[in-house]
Amino acid sequence: LASPPALRSGERSTDAVVIGTGIGAAPWALRKYHRSISVSFSLRRAEKTEVLSEDLLQVEKRLELVKQVSHSTHKKLTACLQGQQGVEADKRSKKLPLTTLAQCLTEGSAILGDDTLLGKMLKLCGEAEDKLAQELIHFELQVERDVIEPLFMLAEVEIPNIQKQRKHLAKLVLDMDSSKTRAVYRVLTLRRALRDPWESRVGRRAPSRR
Repeated sequence: LASPPALRSGERSTDAVVIGTGIGAAPWALRKYHRSISVSFSLRRAEKTEVLSEDLLQVEKRLELVKQVSHSTHKKLTACLQGQQGVEADKRSKKLPLTTLAQCLTEGSAILGDDTLLGKMLKLCGEAEDKLAQELIHFELQVERDVIEPLFMLAEVEIPNIQKQRKHLAKLVLDMDSSKTRAVYRVLTLRRALRDPWESRVGRRAPSRR
């Protein structure tokens, strides 16, 4: 920036710098003021608002991994179920291999008769298999309620909703930053528009220096 010209001996300065109005302002002062506004505008334009804390940003990076693990675990657990998922206990019991085996043993015991040794053994084994089938159904229903369904909700509902809301938040933050930038730009444009008349007025008032 150019320094203000030195005054001659006995010469009275008329270059009073009035930044607020620009009346009587020296051209070098106006240029310096305009340069400071431009730098300030550039810095503000480069700013990017971050609304999430560092911890939340780290959690956000792991969301996709949690989704993949939850989806894979849900798929494998569902494949391990012997009963049909989402079916009531009575209907599920009829299609279990243990239930079919228990019925077969009970029918064999009835054919041979309870008075025979083999018939008694088949009857006891059939009752044991039926109890195992009931315990298996109870266990699978509990696993489905406490593990499989929460994993499904986490992988297919909750995490996608979080990611959707995060994208919406990012869009809102971008709109806010754009609005700030436009506001600063309008102020700068207005001051630029007012600067030219000030400088021309100062040029007419400035005393000639020989």
